[in-house]
Amino acid sequence: LSKAYELFLAGKDDQYVKLEEQFVASFENKNVLIRDQIEAFEQRNNSLTQEIEAVKGRSAYLPELEAKKKEFHAEYQKFKYLLDELKKHRDQLKSKVDARSAELDKLRA
Repeated sequence: LSKAYELFLAGKDDQYVKLEEQFVASFENKNVLIRDQIEAFEQRNNSLTQEIEAVKGRSAYLPELEAKKKEFHAEYQKFKYLLDELKKHRDQLKSKVDARSAELDKLRA
């Protein structure tokens, strides 16, 4: 910058113009790089926003899943209870069959 000012004061307009064009080109290149970075950040920001919305959508579904889980657990407990009752009934019937078989064996003997 001081070099450009010296050239300007010295009246070396051609060199001053070239130096000024170099400055302009340098700043334009930096502007392009910064614009590219901004665009990349905006794309990443949009991507993250979409991911956040997807997560929010899944979290909205969570209470429904928890309700289904409770319902399935209650049904499982009912099924388990019924299975235990059937096993008890089976065991009682087996005991009756064994007792009657023993009676029958005594009567045959």
